Amino acid sequence: MSDQENSIWWQIHHGDAPIVDMHVHPSLKAFLFKRVLTMRFGANRAFNPFSMRADFGRLEEGGVDVLLSTVYAPERGIIGDCVYLKLLRFLMPITYHKVFRQNYFDVTGHILDVMEEQVCQSWRRGRRGATVVTSVGALDEVLDEG
Repeated sequence: MSDQENSIWWQIHHGDAPIVDMHVHPSLKAFLFKRVLTMRFGANRAFNPFSMRADFGRLEEGGVDVLLSTVYAPERGIIGDCVYLKLLRFLMPITYHKVFRQNYFDVTGHILDVMEEQVCQSWRRGRRGATVVTSVGALDEVLDEG
């Protein structure tokens, strides 16, 4: 075995252990800015709410097996903390209304709907790696399938 093959990262990445990304939320960008997760978007180091750092291709290339995507409605109070979101009201009024003028439960449901549609879209484009699971048992089944 080479030094690379002996490394712990290589053994995990190419072995049986699933790689889990616990902090990524492409569902929010897909919902807010109509990003398509089967396409590549540019990402830069500066703050850019429109950039997309995680799409299905990048997750697959990075060896990510499981994506834990926290789905939540942004709190209305964040508008006071972020100047850019204040501008959203004027620059993207439809998006602003969709996020900040609906109740939290409905917004969260819409985000889940968008994410499920993104997964369906990936299947239609021939990328069969993405699956929405809603229970531990379903996750185990998907991981067992490889």
